[in-house]
Amino acid sequence: MSDHNRPWFKFWPRDYQTDEKVKLLSLEARGAYVELLCSLWKSSSGTLPNNPDRLRNLVGASADQFASIWSELMPDEKADQIFKIRNGRIYSGRLDKERAEVVKRSEKARESAAARWNKDGDASQKESERNANAMRPVCYAEAETEAETDSALLGKPNKAADKSAGHYSKTINDDKLVDSIDLCCQLLWTFSGNKFNAYAFVQKYANAGKHPAAIHAALYAVLKQYQTRKEFKNGPQALAVWKLKQENGNFNEADFIEAAEKLKAMQPPKELAGLINKVIGG
Repeated sequence: MSDHNRPWFKFWPRDYQTDEKVKLLSLEARGAYVELLCSLWKSSSGTLPNNPDRLRNLVGASADQFASIWSELMPDEKADQIFKIRNGRIYSGRLDKERAEVVKRSEKARESAAARWNKDGDASQKESERNANAMRPVCYAEAETEAETDSALLGKPNKAADKSAGHYSKTINDDKLVDSIDLCCQLLWTFSGNKFNAYAFVQKYANAGKHPAAIHAALYAVLKQYQTRKEFKNGPQALAVWKLKQENGNFNEADFIEAAEKLKAMQPPKELAGLINKVIGG
């Protein structure tokens, strides 16, 4: 598993602050300990060479500083040593357990995603189309055709939209738009697994002041890409950002102010949040 797929690891403050070995360390040694944990996590093997010069460069210490630090981290008494040594390399037993858990969760998520895509061959494609199509009447101005649906979504003139209401018909209020965006996020989680966290995308750009309807358009663009199984040139996140920038100026700034506030704190449903945390957090 590459660095890119595991950019962070779980850190347990209570365990860290109550560990007897850690409590005996100086502040300088504690800092070096955390720096080395980060380097171990980034290492593909989960180990680092037991070489003072290499290790001190990783923590940014002088030779004299590191000699003192290392004597605290790895005292003569083996039972008191912070790290373990195997084949001339140091490693952390606790970090290895966290790494194994990450790999296990990622493999399980990958298998689940593959099963969703491959189940019953063409039936899976038809099901994905039904899922994406099912949300359209709720999402976009109750348009009569796909062209009108997309037109309403993108804020262009169309038969279904009531022009006096701006870019959306009167049937689309703040709550309905928020519900639609939430549904988009849930569908995108089903399609993308851990490749695109739509909820994080919504929160980030809502807090950056982007228009809720433009966020809606961006999510739907990604959803349509998954629905048709087209390749993403630079990934789903890049497509969503591009579409958001393209559409953000196309909507009335006075529309959906209440929706904008709700999106700033949008969270996935409890059961989905647990799954997202396990896969993305693991």
